[in-house]
Amino acid sequence: MVEEGEMPDWLKELRDEQFGEEPEAEGEPAPEMEPEDPSARQRKAREAVEVFSTESEPEPEPEPEDEDVMDSLREQMREEERKEEEETEDRTLLPSFIVELEPWQRFVLALMLFLNVALCGCMALTMLGRIGLPF
Repeated sequence: MVEEGEMPDWLKELRDEQFGEEPEAEGEPAPEMEPEDPSARQRKAREAVEVFSTESEPEPEPEPEDEDVMDSLREQMREEERKEEEETEDRTLLPSFIVELEPWQRFVLALMLFLNVALCGCMALTMLGRIGLPF
């Protein structure tokens, strides 16, 4: 069992692998790491960035303006909507000749269908004797 203040063996191995040190002996205390000055860390980070940025890295292209980005997004949305419309047109439930009719022509067809259903229903009820004719 690991006593308080002692590091577990697996953690020591990981630390040694990370820092490239050889494993410590059981009795040796771990070397104390000196706290590093935050400004020194920042300087080292800037130097590392400068070193990497001076190597043959192509200069980044200037970012497009917000309007250009918005225009491209709008265009993508329009293309997606067009694709969806084409897919729904292919899956229409009505025959193509009904879709091509004017609105008033569709209304006349719907009215005729309603009257046909009503007439057939009355005829069926009369034939079954559910209703009687007054004459």
